[in-house]
Amino acid sequence: MNSGIFYYCGDEAQASAVADKFAQQLNLKPHEYYKIDDIDHYFVKTYDRVNVKVGGPNREERAKAYAALRAQSLENQDPAKVSGHTACSNTETVQNVLYAYYHLSLVRNKVSHAEFRAIAERRPIVSESDLSYAMVMMKESIEYFIMSYENALEEVRGTHPKIVTITPDDVRKAADRIWHERKQKRRTAGAVRWT
Repeated sequence: MNSGIFYYCGDEAQASAVADKFAQQLNLKPHEYYKIDDIDHYFVKTYDRVNVKVGGPNREERAKAYAALRAQSLENQDPAKVSGHTACSNTETVQNVLYAYYHLSLVRNKVSHAEFRAIAERRPIVSESDLSYAMVMMKESIEYFIMSYENALEEVRGTHPKIVTITPDDVRKAADRIWHERKQKRRTAGAVRWT
C-alpha cells in the first residue's frame, strides 16, 4: 500500500467519501465490523471479489480474473466504488503484482491443505513426491512474486505518490453512521405509512 503500487486514496479531501464507500460496499452491521480490521488487506485481497464470475472450479483462473478486475479499478468510473490508484506507469505491472500475490496465496493454501488430503486418502502425510512438488511450487511462486514486485517498485521509484491512509476506525465510524441513518429512515418511513 505505502509503496504506491496499488492504493485506494490519494486525496485527503476524498478520505471521508472513500471510508463511506467501503462501509456501503461492505454493508456492515455493528457485529460485522471485524471484517475491516485491516482495510489495506481487504482492499487488495477481497474488495469487489464477488464480481469475479469464472466457470468451473479452477482457482487459478479466478485469481487471474480477479487480478484483472482489481487492475481495472485504476480506471473506475463508478462513483459508488472505491477506485484503485498507482504510481506505476503501466497497468499491466499492477495486474502482474496482484496476480503474483493471489497466486502465492493459492500455492500456500495447496501446501497447507496437503496434510488434510493425505489423511483423507489414508496415506503418509508427507511423501517424497508431495514434498518435492510443494517445494518447487512454492519456490517458483515466491520467485515470480519477487520479480513482479521488484518490477513494480522500479516503476514507482522516485514518484513520491500522495497516499492517504484510511483506518479501520474511519470505516467503522462511517458504517455506524450509515447504519443508524438507514435505521432512522426505516423508522420514519414506517411512521409515515401509519399517519
